[in-house]
Order: sequence, then C-alpha cells, then structure tokens
Amino acid sequence: MKQAICDSFSRAAHSYDSWASVQREVAHLLLAELPSMPSSRSPLHILEIGCGTGCYTAILMEYLKHSLGSREYRLTALDISFDMIKQAQNGLRSSFQALSQAVHAPLAPTNIAFLCADGEELPFSCAKTRFGLITSNSTFQWFQTPERSIRAAYDLLAGHGILHFSFFGPQSLKELQTALHEAGFDAQHLAATGFLSRERLYSILCSISPSVRMKEVMITRRYDNLLHLLKTLKLTGVSANARAFERANQGLGAYKPRPGHREILHMSSQGLKRIEQAYLKHHKAICASYQVVICTLFKE
Repeated sequence: MKQAICDSFSRAAHSYDSWASVQREVAHLLLAELPSMPSSRSPLHILEIGCGTGCYTAILMEYLKHSLGSREYRLTALDISFDMIKQAQNGLRSSFQALSQAVHAPLAPTNIAFLCADGEELPFSCAKTRFGLITSNSTFQWFQTPERSIRAAYDLLAGHGILHFSFFGPQSLKELQTALHEAGFDAQHLAATGFLSRERLYSILCSISPSVRMKEVMITRRYDNLLHLLKTLKLTGVSANARAFERANQGLGAYKPRPGHREILHMSSQGLKRIEQAYLKHHKAICASYQVVICTLFKE
C-alpha cells in the first residue's frame, strides 16, 4: 500500500499545487493553532513530515520569520516522494529568485534542508537528534500505522517540544460516500472511510502525551460536476483504497481487490452518471466536506 500511495502522490507532483485549495486552507488553519514556541537563545530545530510540494513549507517559513523574531531556526522538510521533493525545491527556489529581484540582492534559503525519506521510518536517532517543533500537514492519515508513527515523532521532541499536525478524518467526502452507496457501489473505493476516527485518534494521542489539544474543522467545497470533483481528487494524489488502511490499522495483511474491482476514477460513464444522479438527489449540488482534525501534543 505504501508504494501505491507514494506513486499516486508522485504522479500528482506537477498538478498538486494548482488543485490543492483544501490543503492550502488546512495549512493556514494549522498555523493559526500553533502555540508560541518557548523563548530561547539557541536555534530552533524543526522537522516537517510529508512536505509534499512545499505548500505548507513555504507558509510555515513565512510564519516563522515573523513569529520567532531574531531567533534562528533550522527546518528539515521530509517526504517519501522524490518528485514531490523536487517540486518543493523548485518552488522555493523560484520564490527566493523573485524576492532577490525585488530587493536587488542575492538571496538563498540557507535554513532549510530537504530529505527524501519515509515518514513512517524516520531516519533520526533519539540519542543524537531532537526537535523543538515537529509538524505535518495532512500526512499522518496516509500512514499504515499512524499510532506508531505519531509516537515515533513525539519521541524525537526535545524537552518542552511541540508536535503539531493536521489529520483528515473518515467524515471527509461523506457526500460522495452517500452517493456511492445510493448508486449501488461500495464506498470502500474511498480512502477516507479507512481513516482513524476523531475519538480513536484522541485516545491514541492521550496514550502518548499527558498534554493534548484537539480541534475539529469541517471544510466544504462545491464543484461544477462529479468529474470536476474526481479530477481534483486524482490530481492531488487521493486514490488509495480504504480497505488497505483498515487492514493495516488492524494488523492484517495486504488488501487484494476482488476480481473485477474498479476504482471510482476508472468507472464507466454509466456508473459515473448513476453516482452523479444520486449525489444531486441527496445534496442538490456536487459538494464535498473535509473533516480536519488539528492536533497538538506537548512534551514536558
């Protein structure tokens, strides 16, 4: 499953930024809930897990420039997809080139390093590396074992460090789930139905940290038609199957699709028409809700 997810996001690397308006909104919501960092004269070491094309990375760097004042920081931005990393590097380079022209002076992002690595197998030693802030935008829900991954990230925090991330919940795309069921299709086509519930996630976080904050936000988008919605999902890499998540979270083996199984993005025109009719019957428009849970863990 992990390779399928990596391949899906890699294929979406060049289209992602143009279609990921929800992810950008979540990035801003995430930073709006970020607690103030403890004051210190030493540089702040930050790890971003799942930087993707660098959308959240750029917003985070702008935020840090204003919130930290004169305090230095060092950001490590990590992603499993080399194509996503390359896109993030190119985007950041373009931003600095534009700024250099504006101030008539050469500038370069010297306080960030990109690392192509698996966020579920973080390549750091707790004995050698500690971070004051570990953050992630809409990444942990894609992991096969979110509990293990969140705990591993928390263990890398320095004293008084903060783990701050957003997580999509299973109520995401609930309208599409209803339409699929109404049209006679299996809603397990959608990865979101396999994501951890808010209640389960909160239970996990409380077992990891004695100090946890959680906030839920529902974001809604309207689309021109069903194909517009499905294209948006495809071009932002959302195409993994939910049963794989459920089996991974239960410690079971890899999910093998039944014979004749077809992902929703590859259904026949007749099948898509039935889904769209069911969608309009129940919701009067093609809209989609995204359940976002913003989580903060504090280390003593």
